[in-house]
Amino acid sequence: MEFRNSPHEETNGFMPYITDENNIYTIEFQESIKRVAGEYGKVAYFSSIGDFNYLGSRVKVPTFIFGPNGKNFHSADEWVSIDSVVKTSNIIYDYLVNLLCK
Repeated sequence: MEFRNSPHEETNGFMPYITDENNIYTIEFQESIKRVAGEYGKVAYFSSIGDFNYLGSRVKVPTFIFGPNGKNFHSADEWVSIDSVVKTSNIIYDYLVNLLCK
């Protein structure tokens, strides 16, 4: 094992990406959110770095950042609402069933 700087020069950094709102996977995901939560999900753009940058910019697959509601992200007292964890799980389940079982 050896230490390497991050982002490593061979990865060309963490590149930005945008997922098209008219992409079939985006539309299907929004429909799952609506079926479970009663309204469409909020579409937002922001500056952040994570594995999603690699998937969205290099692998070229529609990449969403989606999860439960909470506070204090990436800190010692981070928390999420249990109800939103259940709702998030149900949305992802609905999305996968509708995507994979059609």
